[in-house]
Amino acid sequence: MEQSKINKRRKRRMSLKNYSGFAFFKEHMTKKTWLGRVTYVFIGALLLTFSFDYFIHPTGAINGGLSGFCQVLANLISSDPVNQLNFYWILYFSLNVPLIIFGFIKIGKQFTILSIILIVSQNIFHFIIINIPHMSSFIVMKDVYNSNLYLWEFLVTIFGGIIYGAGIAFAFLGGGSSGGTDYITTFVSVKKGKPIGHVMKYINLGILLFAVMINKVIIGHDNLFDAIFKETLVFLSIILVIVVTMSVDRWYPRYRKVTLKITTKKSDLLIRSLILKGYPHGFTNIDITGGYSRKSAKLVVTTLTLMEYKSILGHIRRVDPDSFITVENARETIGRYRMPKV
Repeated sequence: MEQSKINKRRKRRMSLKNYSGFAFFKEHMTKKTWLGRVTYVFIGALLLTFSFDYFIHPTGAINGGLSGFCQVLANLISSDPVNQLNFYWILYFSLNVPLIIFGFIKIGKQFTILSIILIVSQNIFHFIIINIPHMSSFIVMKDVYNSNLYLWEFLVTIFGGIIYGAGIAFAFLGGGSSGGTDYITTFVSVKKGKPIGHVMKYINLGILLFAVMINKVIIGHDNLFDAIFKETLVFLSIILVIVVTMSVDRWYPRYRKVTLKITTKKSDLLIRSLILKGYPHGFTNIDITGGYSRKSAKLVVTTLTLMEYKSILGHIRRVDPDSFITVENARETIGRYRMPKV
């Protein structure tokens, strides 16, 4: 009797949610719709522009990927911080063209279009910010960053890296990328089944080493060991690359998996509803008997990605509110496993 009252209250709350603004947002802004995907991409572009202009560029830390390569070129072209930013965005936009072609051929049309939207949005956001009165001087923040406060630079680099990684993750969540070497990162990640942040870390560290060799060894005629281990900016750059990749994996855990073990008396209904929902993974349906009650039930076992977990868990609870679910980390999957599309 008490359980039926609880179920009625739950249904009443669900019906009220269907008429709320939250329900509209959930229906129309989900990342499975174009509006939702573009919204995620715009948020990613804003975070990337904000973190680069306000935190990464003022410290002088070299970002990984195509972004870091463009930073080095922009620094060679001009010594003025504001001009460096302008040259950076122009170079970044131009050098993305061949990588966009690669992404269109190897990854897909939708992924490439969303990535182009993000790249264009970044440039627009940047030029809007610098044309706001007094904003360009705030971006440079000379009084703060030229004060030789190494601890402050270290903390700002970490904070900027977290925001920059979140921006990349939002781009991936929307079905696109931040452009540049992210096309290569995504291609390798999908082919090898490796976490995007893991692949990104090695690519970015490789480009960072290349940037150091150009900037410090070839042009500055420094010793490579001194350039890497005795330069504060190189140290900050390495920290930045590591923090960015950790942030990406935290916000976009595409390859982290969990196993659900669902004890239910409605296994057929549950499995049918998940198939109709488009659930891409398999199930194991096992006959079990309760240890105390001696009543028959079913144990449904499935492994899914952490990104799908909350949505699927909520669906299971709606179909069978009386189900008992345990969640376990799946350290590794061996054999054929279907990943959701990028």
